[in-house]
Amino acid sequence: MGTSGAGRAADRIARLAGLSNDLPSFLDQAQEAIGAVVPCMDSPYWFTLDPASILITSIYGRGCEAPIDVMLQAEYLAGDDHANRCSAVAANPAGVQTLHEATGGDPSRSRIYREIMRPMGIAQEAVVALRTASGENWGVLSLVRGPGQPPFEGDELRFLRAVAP
Repeated sequence: MGTSGAGRAADRIARLAGLSNDLPSFLDQAQEAIGAVVPCMDSPYWFTLDPASILITSIYGRGCEAPIDVMLQAEYLAGDDHANRCSAVAANPAGVQTLHEATGGDPSRSRIYREIMRPMGIAQEAVVALRTASGENWGVLSLVRGPGQPPFEGDELRFLRAVAP
């Protein structure tokens, strides 16, 4: 991608993907590279998905505070008012969606935002579909920001879309 910070981060992620690290090591190192370009609060959540069913098979993140059962309930039992659902982003051809986009600019329309995210101090979320080069979904990445932090947009979302494969 070039010599910019985003280019160096993308090159680092590509190198990491070619190594035979275990998944947590890869995710920790990729997270550092992503964080240099797209700052977020705490650790992002990494969700692995079964490519055939798009069901979540694992959740990973250093310091992630939300219990796994709460995360799974949010994904599968929240009803239609849950914006930015992993399965919806995985199916989205764009491969990247923000909470603000999914709610028409009003995150309070999402029950998960009201009941889980806002009480945890989360004001914004960007979810990225992680796909193989052939387009098969293997996971999603969720990055969050707190109140007063800038929205996820423009160059950050383009960077995330570019490194997702």
